[in-house]
Amino acid sequence: MLAVAILGSFALVVLGCFYRPIDEELTRSHSGETLQVPLKAIDLLKYLLLFTLGLAACISLISFAFSTGHLNYNTVTNRLSHQLQLEAQDTAKNIIILDGGSYTHRAIDGKSLEQSLANQGFSVKVYQASLPGANHFERARILVPLLSELQKRNDIGQSRIIYLREAHSGYDTYPLYQVRDVNDRVVAYSSPISSWRQIKAMRSSTSEPLTAPQKEAESTLLKATGINALGIGRLREAVRRADLKPYPGYNPIEKNRKPVPAATIEKAATFMESHILGPNAATGAPSARAKQRWAWSQDSVSSPLNQLKSQLVDVEFNFLPITTNLRDIRYFNSFCRDQQNKCLFVDQRYVELTRGFDSDDYWSDPNHLSILGAEAYTDWLANKIIDQAGLEK
Repeated sequence: MLAVAILGSFALVVLGCFYRPIDEELTRSHSGETLQVPLKAIDLLKYLLLFTLGLAACISLISFAFSTGHLNYNTVTNRLSHQLQLEAQDTAKNIIILDGGSYTHRAIDGKSLEQSLANQGFSVKVYQASLPGANHFERARILVPLLSELQKRNDIGQSRIIYLREAHSGYDTYPLYQVRDVNDRVVAYSSPISSWRQIKAMRSSTSEPLTAPQKEAESTLLKATGINALGIGRLREAVRRADLKPYPGYNPIEKNRKPVPAATIEKAATFMESHILGPNAATGAPSARAKQRWAWSQDSVSSPLNQLKSQLVDVEFNFLPITTNLRDIRYFNSFCRDQQNKCLFVDQRYVELTRGFDSDDYWSDPNHLSILGAEAYTDWLANKIIDQAGLEK
């Protein structure tokens, strides 16, 4: 029935393209020849109206097919979202939700985190909603369906839900982060409401005129939104929901992409000891401008996400996986010194762990961990969660 309706609507559009009304009073036959006068304005309006109605019907049916789950947009975003919703059938005394980009995606093995906590007597289910290159708005498209699925469970109130959010200098201070071209992923989450929020957040997070790259990103977002609104972008990657292949929340990089010298690791560890734990720690206090720039990421991304978190989440922590990027470390320090932000804060054990990653075997590049590095960091994170998150046995 759905296929017939879609085909019928497309036929209506085609009919509108070739529609030419014939008024008997405006045609005459002379010696077998037919003479037709040009279209009147009313005829042109009829043509445009029929075409518009057909196009609107097509867009409505395409949107209906996606909203009801008959079709799905085959991107890594939807594949991960679908996988997490399937996993939401599992039960545990404690639920941990990992919200992040590539740092979290490469640094934490969710299954290993579950096992590490289970070895210490805790029943835990980890939902790893992390995706490389996913800004806050794309991640909201993953998290809202997951939290909605959890909300449907009658026994969800018996679980303690811990929400871990990656605090990152790029994602938290630049709303259009990773919006660089009109690709499938950008189109997938560029709904009119989401895009309006992104543009509003961008313009409210800075008191200065937008830079050229920011204006270009804004223009790219508007183009993607138009493609998505028409439905034509989604049709290119449309599949049945049952045919979506799972995308893992932990997806390691198998080889080292860029060497990480020991001096780079020591520089990061020394910086943490001096500027976060040592006598220069006060220099990391957040400025009013910094608070303004990251405030949008706390409450401007998605109203449904904020509402679901307020209803379901028992405790939320911000965290930063191991990295040698001093900009991100400096940002995390400043972010966590704001009393409103609750963090799994950097401590001496974190510094010692960083120094322990003294070989390229622990890294895929200076920002991201390898499989070996993820194993070590995941074990460290398990103990940190036990210390601060109040897991229940």
